[in-house]
Amino acid sequence: MNLKAVAGGAGRKYMPDEYFDLKSRIHDRLLDLIDLTLIDKLEREALTVQIRKVIERILREEQFKLPLNMVEREKIFSEIVDEVLGYGPLEPMLKDPSVSDILVNSYKASTSSAWASWSRPMPASRTTRI
Repeated sequence: MNLKAVAGGAGRKYMPDEYFDLKSRIHDRLLDLIDLTLIDKLEREALTVQIRKVIERILREEQFKLPLNMVEREKIFSEIVDEVLGYGPLEPMLKDPSVSDILVNSYKASTSSAWASWSRPMPASRTTRI
């Protein structure tokens, strides 16, 4: 099992490749099911509710049936919503009021500046292209 580093609260956490594969497959299936022309016409809250319903439906499909707990489901949901409606892995930093600068070094890593102190690089997920 290969592990990839992802940003975590106190440091880096490692997620198995299977997590990124699952998220990528769910993301691809979601894009097949939703009407992308509605994204510009609906409010973000309404879109978020609709995307949650579609992701829950996708997770119930036979090919995606995995024993996920609520924390894992919420993590997948929030990351996919950030990728579809926002700036993907940059979203948590954009929402953090203590972050004053974000430097994107490459599609694999970004660095944020919080009150003039540099934090550890935050790698982007494999499914997000910046």
